[in-house]
Amino acid sequence: MNAQEIIERIRTAEKKTPVRVFLKAREPVEFPHATVFPCGETTLVFGDWKDIGPVLEEHKGDIQELVVENDSRNSAIPLLDKRTVNARIEPGAILREQVEIGDNAVIAAGAVVTRNVPPTPSRPAFRPGSCELFNTVRRKTSQRIPIHS
Repeated sequence: MNAQEIIERIRTAEKKTPVRVFLKAREPVEFPHATVFPCGETTLVFGDWKDIGPVLEEHKGDIQELVVENDSRNSAIPLLDKRTVNARIEPGAILREQVEIGDNAVIAAGAVVTRNVPPTPSRPAFRPGSCELFNTVRRKTSQRIPIHS
């Protein structure tokens, strides 16, 4: 996508505020436009704040405990589903949907990725007990490297 296409997508996309709600209520509370997981005395709810907020307000007298978590507000472009990406992605990295992450890429902690990341060539793995690493270094330096036990 070029810059103009990204700007247009953000301008026209439906804005969402995804939330996770942990709820303990005296009476069951229905969330018609959300995904709900009853967990004993508590309920876990996933959805958009515009759908969940009014339900919580309507049932505030029944709510005993409430925790609301959210990562973004009025966001136009969702985050990338990282579960199938063949790369190393450190905690806190933010990757937008439609970004392509190449195989074996390394994304640093806290990085904000808004462009495609090329693949990183894979390196042969070092096997403990072998001399592969030593021989590779020796070939590159063209000199003997003493090994001390």
